[in-house]
Amino acid sequence: MASDAAHGLPDASVVIGAALEPAYKVGGDAFNYARAGDVLHLAVFDSMGHDTSAGAAANLAVSVCRNERRHGAGLVEASVSIEHRLKTSSHLASLR
Repeated sequence: MASDAAHGLPDASVVIGAALEPAYKVGGDAFNYARAGDVLHLAVFDSMGHDTSAGAAANLAVSVCRNERRHGAGLVEASVSIEHRLKTSSHLASLR
């Protein structure tokens, strides 16, 4: 996240606000944003459930989304890649 913060913070012409509630419980909700030139990428994830497996699934989805974005993938391509990784992740299977 530190590298995203250093390289992806929007300038003063863009304001992004987000909060996940309740913040004191483990859950499967996440968001991510980045700016590339004059394009702002925003992703919101809502895994089913409110346990560690939902949190792990959301974390994996954000990671794949960032990776796809950094490699120039479009929205459809990134979505397909996220779904594929969620379905084939052996780490998530061990949490079920």
